[in-house]
Amino acid sequence: MLDAIKFSEELSIYTTKISDIDNEQLSKDLELNCNINKNLIKGDNIPGIQSDIIITSKNIQDLEIKIIKIIKDFLKLKDDYVIYKWYWTYISDSNNTLSKYHNHVTNYNIEYSREIPQWSLVYYASFPNNLEGNDGMSLFQTKSGEEFSILPEESQIIIFPSDVLHKPRLNKNSTKKRIVFAANVAILDTNKEYSKKQKSLI
Repeated sequence: MLDAIKFSEELSIYTTKISDIDNEQLSKDLELNCNINKNLIKGDNIPGIQSDIIITSKNIQDLEIKIIKIIKDFLKLKDDYVIYKWYWTYISDSNNTLSKYHNHVTNYNIEYSREIPQWSLVYYASFPNNLEGNDGMSLFQTKSGEEFSILPEESQIIIFPSDVLHKPRLNKNSTKKRIVFAANVAILDTNKEYSKKQKSLI
């Protein structure tokens, strides 16, 4: 069961804890995924490192099964549902000095329009320690510029609309990495013809 956090009339996010996941091994699997991916996304203008999920493991599969069930229940999908899904991992440590607002509406490998509900999610396999003040917070910003924050925990999943601007606060004193399993999902209807004219939600 997801808990709704209503920040404002414009913005709500949804969250719960996922049990029975070996986060220590999952973190290793996600780091291995980055280590072998020659198309790793990193650089001076990129916060942390990012990589599409190109491997699988028992822990990744177990998490995916639980996430799909959460999405199905959250959106009250029938058994004949069709979901577009794209998984990646994001890893950041105390050496990372960059964090900037972004959304995920351009992170889709499909033609889409406003007709297709689109959601993003993050699952925290590892979370920084030695936090001070607002360190480590996940920030969300509304279209009107209001800013809200939440301090995630390991094993927590957060779901939000893909067009919501968000960013993590840095954690310069941490000895643990921020390691997340992230996803975009879009719910499709096989009986509907979608427009291919529009490339963005905004």
